Amino acid sequence: SRLGHCAMDTVRRALSRDLSTGVGNVLERSTRDGGCLCDTCEMAKAHKQAFRKARRNPPERPRRPFERVVTDLCGPFDPDAAGNRYFMPLVCAATGFVFVATLHSKDQACEALEEFFGWLRVRRLDSPCELLSDLGGEFANSHRHPRQGERLPTVSTFTAVLRSHRCRHLSTSAHASQFAGIAERCHRSLKTVANSLLYGAGLSHAFWGYAVRHAAWLHNRIPAVRKRSYPFQLVFARTPAFSQLRVWGADAYAWLSDQPKARFQARARRLLYVGVPVDSEGLLLVNPVDMAETVSHHTTVNESFDNRHRLLQELDLEI
Repeated sequence: SRLGHCAMDTVRRALSRDLSTGVGNVLERSTRDGGCLCDTCEMAKAHKQAFRKARRNPPERPRRPFERVVTDLCGPFDPDAAGNRYFMPLVCAATGFVFVATLHSKDQACEALEEFFGWLRVRRLDSPCELLSDLGGEFANSHRHPRQGERLPTVSTFTAVLRSHRCRHLSTSAHASQFAGIAERCHRSLKTVANSLLYGAGLSHAFWGYAVRHAAWLHNRIPAVRKRSYPFQLVFARTPAFSQLRVWGADAYAWLSDQPKARFQARARRLLYVGVPVDSEGLLLVNPVDMAETVSHHTTVNESFDNRHRLLQELDLEI
């Protein structure tokens, strides 16, 4: 206590090397029983425990796709053009395949989960047996305030949705995101790729939702460092196709089918390529003026950014 509750190893070194005089007897009496277990040290020096690289009882590795899914909410960010402030990736622990959903608020986590189960159903994929998440309010709370004399349910809405699909809800302990490291690493990967897409195309923050979804599409079709197969190939047992892939954010010229043929005028309108549409053979395009989406097959994409500065100035966009 005289030394401000110094570490016992430091006290022993001071005694063994004769680095202090006059207090030796007092220090010897305080260090006979080993480490300090006083209440002051336990209360004032509390800190996070280290995580072992090799866990003593590691969970059994999943064998089939989507047998175990890991998820975590990422955000909040400044709203994009659609008002989204979060994105929620659901990562397959066996293959690394990522399904990502964008959300306006945390309350939409259940809607994103239902969208994920619907995506699995239409592709005839087995539903997950386990889903691992943290103890965030979007996963653990019921989002209801008790009335007088009312008892809140012990099962959250998110867990209830999982149980309806016969899926077990696993949760990490508080402030221990390392146990869901797959989701945390996915956050970093998607944000890094999305930021690169935005910067390379010279587009503003309003397009981050499109960039994150396209980053997930690329992630599923690029092999990992330690794996020779693509996540898409491990899930669907076929090689991915890149026929719809273009340089993200490039200028796209979509053919106008409603223009009268008797007049001489522009036959296309200039849009932006923002990714591959779901369950469609066309290209996903967006009008940068009113942010209206369209899917078109009759489109040519200029993947060169030589004229991007002039074109964006014409559209009054910030680069």
